[in-house]
Amino acid sequence: MASDIQMPGPVCLIENTNTQLVVNPEALKILSAITQPVVVVAIVGLYRTGKSYLMNKLAGQQKGTSSKDKNFNLPRLCIRKFFPEKKCFIFDRPTHRKKLGQLETMHDDELDPEFVQQAADFCSYIFSNSKVKTLSGGIQVNGPRLESLVMTYINAISSGDLPCMENAILALAQIENSAAVQKAIAHYDQQMAEKVELPTETLQELLDLHMASEKEAIEVFIKNSFKDVDHLFQKELAAHLEKRRDDFYKENIKASSDRCSALLKDIFQSLEEDIKQGAYSKSGGYRLLMQTVQELKKKYLQAPKKGIQSEEVLHAYLSSKQSVIDAILQTDQTLTEKEKEIEVQRVKAESAEAAAKMLEEMQKKNQQMMEEKERSYQEHVKQLTEKMEQERAQLMAEQEKVLALKLQRVQAARQSLPPAASLALRSGTAHQRSGLQGKACSQKPEQRVLPCALEPSISGSRLQGKACPQQRVLP
Repeated sequence: MASDIQMPGPVCLIENTNTQLVVNPEALKILSAITQPVVVVAIVGLYRTGKSYLMNKLAGQQKGTSSKDKNFNLPRLCIRKFFPEKKCFIFDRPTHRKKLGQLETMHDDELDPEFVQQAADFCSYIFSNSKVKTLSGGIQVNGPRLESLVMTYINAISSGDLPCMENAILALAQIENSAAVQKAIAHYDQQMAEKVELPTETLQELLDLHMASEKEAIEVFIKNSFKDVDHLFQKELAAHLEKRRDDFYKENIKASSDRCSALLKDIFQSLEEDIKQGAYSKSGGYRLLMQTVQELKKKYLQAPKKGIQSEEVLHAYLSSKQSVIDAILQTDQTLTEKEKEIEVQRVKAESAEAAAKMLEEMQKKNQQMMEEKERSYQEHVKQLTEKMEQERAQLMAEQEKVLALKLQRVQAARQSLPPAASLALRSGTAHQRSGLQGKACSQKPEQRVLPCALEPSISGSRLQGKACPQQRVLP
């Protein structure tokens, strides 16, 4: 649990209000703030049998259930079915029989020392051996996920429907996967905002930054998502990331164009003023003009941080001034008609060469974008494949564990029977074992009861719920 979450006392997660199960909003608020995986500890038993005391010891609290609570006894049935791994703790009577009703309010020094030590051993075992709450497929449960599962179950019970763990997990997956998409996009935006400085000198520089940020974003999604049926949410993420890449590409072009236009205006401003004043409308003016243009072009090309539109913007600018340059060429009396014709052809050739170069550059950019799309697709496939392999390994481990427990139960049952019955059972063991193996793929992992007490997997404050009289057992 986050260290800034403080609980002065136990908080009931599920309350019994007018014979209806109601989720406590205060407890949900606490759960939603727990981002780490949680451990679910259930204390189940009859009324006034010390449940509150044990929960309070786990939570590090002294004060527990008031003697005025009007709880009533409800037997907890079939507990062994839901807890295949068991460890027995035997507690001595903590105090005199007449004081048992005041157990939660008594200090340790008022209790039997052996009982206090036994309670400490019990808590130590829970803290050391309790595993993180997981769902089918090894999906770890944190505070928000547990909050969603509890709400789904209570809503189903309140509406009279039969609670179904699979439906609850699918509903949770929809919420979690949608949030995972948003979290991945937010991470991508943050990384690009920190790394990208527009305009970039080359398109590849921008694509490399996008590639690194996209890879991290996919990792964020994979880490926070589960049961993404048909990979719909990952496809949604891919579409969002592709759009953001295209948006950055357009922004990069605009930033480069704006930068180059401003630079050209600054560099060629004096030349345009001279042309307006007729400084080149004289004999020899054309050669002088072209010499000045070449010098200014060189100055422009040497300027840094122009971006990917440097050549295009320069070509467009000079093309817009070509009519003025042609007029100065025709009025230059020092040039013969043949020289003027040669100069016109030279200008056309340079313009055609520049256009061909821009076309080649555009084709190169398109090729880079196509390669980037393919690389992005392969990155999604790679990370998805790795996650599927991990989930498959986890599922196989769960199935093997379930099969081993089934076989242990069969062996235990056979050992507890009389010799004759044991012989009859042994004759059917092989058939039963093959049946178990055939069903291993469809076997669902054991589920725990709805939590009475919550103990996150890290040290610090702990969330604890009061034992609720009508608390249900999860299927």
